[in-house]
Amino acid sequence: MNTQTKELELQDTIRELTKKVKELEELVEQIAVPIIPSILPHTILVPFSGGLSQSGSK
Repeated sequence: MNTQTKELELQDTIRELTKKVKELEELVEQIAVPIIPSILPHTILVPFSGGLSQSGSK
């Protein structure tokens, strides 16, 4: 495998990983939730909203 081929493979990998990072960042924005302190000891309240799916997961 020559240097040019390796470079192209690395560029493809970088593109794929960049795309995946953007997808995951969007997912985090959709499911990000505030953590609310509670008067009960060792307890936090976490309200969830949004949707979870397995589409695109491997």
